[in-house]
Amino acid sequence: MSENKIPIGEEATKFDIHVLSQDESIIILRMSPNMIMEKLFKSYCKKKQIIDYKTIQFLFDGQHISPKMIIHELGLKDGDQIDAMLHQTGGGFTN
Repeated sequence: MSENKIPIGEEATKFDIHVLSQDESIIILRMSPNMIMEKLFKSYCKKKQIIDYKTIQFLFDGQHISPKMIIHELGLKDGDQIDAMLHQTGGGFTN
């Protein structure tokens, strides 16, 4: 058996997703392409010590990412980056 072959199994299909937060820090998460985005959101929030992932808005190429989407549905590849921002409602004022 050749030493150059990639092992067959779950670990061989995982890849890194880079999550860029508002404070310019990057967290790299190793995920499977069949995983729902909610798991990625929760992993990110756990590393950043954020209690509820719903307080964070996740974006890929400027588009909102639903927690029910699957990673491969978004077209994410190894090394791709998504943005994580504090979700804000409103922001304006009325006279």
